[in-house]
Amino acid sequence: MYQLSHYSSTSAEWLNGLSRRNNLQTELTRLQNLVASQADALERVKVENSQLKLQLNDTQHKVSTGRKILLTMIG
Repeated sequence: MYQLSHYSSTSAEWLNGLSRRNNLQTELTRLQNLVASQADALERVKVENSQLKLQLNDTQHKVSTGRKILLTMIG
């Protein structure tokens, strides 16, 4: 009788461990997908940041050029 109870307990523990492993694997996969998604979003923000820096530099250059033109017209 002890043997049957012992195997039953061991089987239940094994199934419980398997269930926990499956839950952890699911959570790991979810987190990996989240990290990949965040990495993609970060890359898009970096590209957008670079584009905005170029636009800012272009605008600053145009302002500087316009200012020089105005100063030569006035002066």
